[in-house]
Amino acid sequence: MPDDIADLIRTEHERIRELFTLLRPEEAHDPDALRQAWTEVADLLQVHLDAAEEIGCPPVLARADSIPRRRAEMTADHGDIRDAVYAARFHPVASRGWRLAVGTAQAAAMRHIDLFDTTLLDQIRHHLSQRARKELGRQWRAFAVARALDAGEEREHDD
Repeated sequence: MPDDIADLIRTEHERIRELFTLLRPEEAHDPDALRQAWTEVADLLQVHLDAAEEIGCPPVLARADSIPRRRAEMTADHGDIRDAVYAARFHPVASRGWRLAVGTAQAAAMRHIDLFDTTLLDQIRHHLSQRARKELGRQWRAFAVARALDAGEEREHDD
């Protein structure tokens, strides 16, 4: 896992793209494989968005050009992603409703990734020192680990 927050975010974006590829109808026929890929991407999206809002975005948006517009775009995409992930829970895997929710999540996630990769990652590299980027990357990873531990404890209590 990269140390620099910009590289870490880009790596997560690549993983999100890969997982959505596994969910395309022409790629996935096995409901168990679909369920597994969707669970991984949905969990990754939730942690990624939360980490972005708490750790990655504040220092970037504080220095970004067009701050109100960027913040509004990201907030809208984050909301769309969260809503679609939530909606997918109410449909059987591979059903029409599930595919619609997953497609909505994918479209919003790709908008988010495109916006971040084409503008905000460059701003992170330009405005933040390497030391600051590494510290933010450390915080991001710690956040993700803590969230994974919390999820594991929740699963134990559900059993």
